[in-house]
Amino acid sequence: MSTRQESRIRMGAASLLLSALLFSACVLLRGKSIIPTVDPVGWATAAVQKSTYRGWYFALVAQVLQVFGLLALWSYLGRKGSERLAFTGTMLSIAGAMLIMPLFGFLAFVAPTIGRIAETDQSVAIQVASTLFATPVSMGFMAIAGCLYIAGSLLMAIALWRTRIVARAIAVLYFVQAPLLAMSPSHTLEIAGALALTIAAALITVRIWTDSAVDNTPASAAQSQTVTTNG
Repeated sequence: MSTRQESRIRMGAASLLLSALLFSACVLLRGKSIIPTVDPVGWATAAVQKSTYRGWYFALVAQVLQVFGLLALWSYLGRKGSERLAFTGTMLSIAGAMLIMPLFGFLAFVAPTIGRIAETDQSVAIQVASTLFATPVSMGFMAIAGCLYIAGSLLMAIALWRTRIVARAIAVLYFVQAPLLAMSPSHTLEIAGALALTIAAALITVRIWTDSAVDNTPASAAQSQTVTTNG
């Protein structure tokens, strides 16, 4: 593989790690998730807090970077003999990320305004919660997005397990983070999922960067020897 391709894979791996760090920052900043349909007033009150909507800013950027990271991981795992699993896992994970991004955008940019209006008229929060979050379409989109991300993470974890580019415990961590982040009702479990994702992404990134450096060393030596011989 050319040096340019290696460089692109390394950049993608770095994006995967940065994405995990931003997801972790989002979970820590926004605090405990409040379900709008259960506590619409509490949700609206939390939405106006700077830490909450800034956390969702981080989540939006993290989703974009995650796409780059997943594409790089797919390319790398394909070289290690698990291209089909990695491709399917990548596509499912990206599909889940794209389906949930509109919700992140709403929580980052629209929800704070609704929260400020609800401070003077709590019926607004109740109406928004029942209109936007309790409909079959919105609930279906959220459920499908979560299931796609979990399924994609499972396939990527299997590819990591089979190729053994990292310890198998890291492959398990990569899968475990998905249901904890996508479906968990507990903030403590969400933090655990963010930590699992960060650890897995960090070790995968280190392995890719280390492997790329090793692959480039013989090529550089061979080029130097060729130049010396021709000289």
